[in-house]
Amino acid sequence: MKRMATIDTSPHTILAFCSPLYEDVALNELGTLLGARVLRKLSAGVFLLTVSHSPLDIQQRMLATPAVFTRQLLVDVETLPRSGLPAEDARAVLARPGVGSTPDVLVSDLAGRHPHDVVSLKQELTTASTPPTVRLDNGAEVEDEARLPFAVVVGEGHIYVGRVVAGAGLPHAPAWPAGRPDFPFDPELVSRSALKLLEALQLFDVNIGPAARALDLGAAPGGWSQVLAARGIEVTAVDPGLLDPRVASRPNVSVYAGTAQSFLRQTDERFDLIVNDMRLDSRESARILVDAVNVLRPQGVAIITLKLPEHAPTAILRQALEVLRRGFPVLQARCLYFNRNEVTVLARR
Repeated sequence: MKRMATIDTSPHTILAFCSPLYEDVALNELGTLLGARVLRKLSAGVFLLTVSHSPLDIQQRMLATPAVFTRQLLVDVETLPRSGLPAEDARAVLARPGVGSTPDVLVSDLAGRHPHDVVSLKQELTTASTPPTVRLDNGAEVEDEARLPFAVVVGEGHIYVGRVVAGAGLPHAPAWPAGRPDFPFDPELVSRSALKLLEALQLFDVNIGPAARALDLGAAPGGWSQVLAARGIEVTAVDPGLLDPRVASRPNVSVYAGTAQSFLRQTDERFDLIVNDMRLDSRESARILVDAVNVLRPQGVAIITLKLPEHAPTAILRQALEVLRRGFPVLQARCLYFNRNEVTVLARR
């Protein structure tokens, strides 16, 4: 007699971190992808939810359809009471099977930060831990490709321990605590927007060598050009506005003082990377990027931020993505930590 495969229908708890601006959109997205239901809100953009899928099933679903508005997702989450004593809390965390050595465990508060009490807990975990063996619910060891690092999230009165779904579906993304990039402060950055590009390059695993050429559409004041030029990339910065002198004066930055449309009509250059952070309607910005596809080399990539309304952004986003697909059939989209009312998209030919 043929045995039927068993289906896990028991409830599982997950912890989701999303943009506080788009909480409803993110929850609807997780409801569609995973059938997730809200248990409670822990903080702005942080929710405990319940699903009927196993941790590995969740991982596979998220890899098949990466979430746009979820920055990080923890699965197989256990809620522990918090004593406030780092040593005692560390013992409670380490009592959970599989939690172990520091390289495999992220420790932060609900915002992805590291205040004094979180640092103390991490130190206790480091002192007391041993290298972990991550196991599935049935006790079998997890295959290397299915390993999910542990995260310990310190909340008000509770500690949440779970396993991190890489990049909430982007397999090569860094495991940032709560989805918050841990970039060192750089006072030389000419604009906050530079942080968006730094995050996107790491999140989407974009590797552009120093011999590459990049086109920055809508470059002023120069934050994105600055990031690229600092990596040794030859940058053509296009904008009718002025670039910060610290960027415009770099030897590997060429400035075109005009619109993106006029530059694209007259250029015969070819680029390995095109970036676009223009403050336009997202559909118009997408059309301009599609017009630029002819100056992109066959293996090149493009990064664009799509500006969205604060309320009901999904229809506009869907329309902009449809425009982008005319020139770029492969797209990955994410509302980054450093995005505001916008989504950043990686586009490949």
